[in-house]
Amino acid sequence: MWIASREESQAIDRRALGEFGLTSQELMEAEGSAVARVIREHFPTANRVGVVCGKGNNGGDGFVVARLMGAIAIPVFPESELSPECLVQFESARAAGVQIRTCDSNFAEFDLLVDAVLGTGFLGALRPEIAAILARMHAADKPIVSVDVPSGLDCNSGRSEGIRATHTVTFGLPKRGMFLADGPDTIGCLTVDDIGFPQELLGAVTELWLTEAAEVRRLLPTRNRNSHKGRNGRLLIIAGSDDMPGACLLTATAALRAGAGYICVASTPRVLGALSVVAPECVHVRLDELSHQIGLADAVVIGPGLGTSPTTRNMVEQVFGLLQSPACIDADALNLVSQGLPLPQVPCLLTPHPGELHRLIGTESSDRLDSLNRAVKQTGKTVLLKGAFTLIGTAENQTYVNPTGNAGMATAGMGDALAGIAGTLLAQGLSPHDAGVTAAYWHGAAGDLAAEELGPIGYTARDLIARLPSVRAKLVQSCVG
Repeated sequence: MWIASREESQAIDRRALGEFGLTSQELMEAEGSAVARVIREHFPTANRVGVVCGKGNNGGDGFVVARLMGAIAIPVFPESELSPECLVQFESARAAGVQIRTCDSNFAEFDLLVDAVLGTGFLGALRPEIAAILARMHAADKPIVSVDVPSGLDCNSGRSEGIRATHTVTFGLPKRGMFLADGPDTIGCLTVDDIGFPQELLGAVTELWLTEAAEVRRLLPTRNRNSHKGRNGRLLIIAGSDDMPGACLLTATAALRAGAGYICVASTPRVLGALSVVAPECVHVRLDELSHQIGLADAVVIGPGLGTSPTTRNMVEQVFGLLQSPACIDADALNLVSQGLPLPQVPCLLTPHPGELHRLIGTESSDRLDSLNRAVKQTGKTVLLKGAFTLIGTAENQTYVNPTGNAGMATAGMGDALAGIAGTLLAQGLSPHDAGVTAAYWHGAAGDLAAEELGPIGYTARDLIARLPSVRAKLVQSCVG
């Protein structure tokens, strides 16, 4: 699914009205109906709903919601300031018997509030009187459902001083700012409703693409019944140190759960001793004896927990020079690259977190997309930038935004698990871009399942790893028998 900027979203509206014969009132009816459906489905016990309405089309959508749900409408502006399109819906709601309240109403008396104040056209700073109303909505401590975008969200940059919604119902396409800067913390749960827009309008190419389950299902490697371990990915993992053994163990167990056919782990004797207990399925090799394994591997993961000592740097430099297969370069291997170590001349997936990315490109920025694009241009490699709505970019492909995952994944070891999944997919023949897209989605979906089954905070990377097979089964809907 394409992700639209402010300008692209507004162009869809204009074309729908100008080329396809839709009217603004028809769009408002469709948008208001979509919001009402979401409220009934997700908030069935919300009997008393207050709809806070602005003066433009977003406000018009709000008056439709109030009319359809028998809710109370709360205009922020006087009737004389409503746009002609919004005024039509205001009068329709009033004629239908909708109760109209002033904006000094007590928001705490409602079970749920609908935010229909500001839409995609918002840019700049909130007017003080609007900011005060939005603050009062938050102070009521009730669920908030935002119409199209949370009020105060810049649809391009993702910066926001306004509403932090419980649920956002957006129309046509998701908006770019929802996935950048403050966006992930403002939208809550997200529903995208096409509201009947012609598919021609929704299929125009944009800069960002939101990964969908169907394409992940298509990309996940299948396994023939007569296959053997050698045909299902020979993965070499170079990871861990005496100070950080856990990173290696998590990467290796994630690769096992992701279905790697054969895994060889190169690390220190202490780490390999622990691995023989945790993951006896893996073959072991000492770091000073791994050159033969490099030539046998279909893919290599290098970096988790390695450290950056001079000895480690020399080892990583030698490995980079011997690589013939695709590599997932993570953690300390990336830190060594940021210190001047040249990247190998093989297809690579780089998997930095924001701090590692900033070291890699030599500058710090709050603009995640700009930082990602710089890293792609600077390295010439596929880059997966971890975080809420993980970004995956290459010079040849659109930038992908990953929709899965949750805040409970902000804990130690999650990146090591992702490296093991990505390395497995590389070893099974996926390109760095496709491996990054698939690994991010699968990894996040396993985190979502862990949060659902165990609770949103407190589950571990091991809990996520244990759920990889069941998530894969749900994605591919395979049948064995």
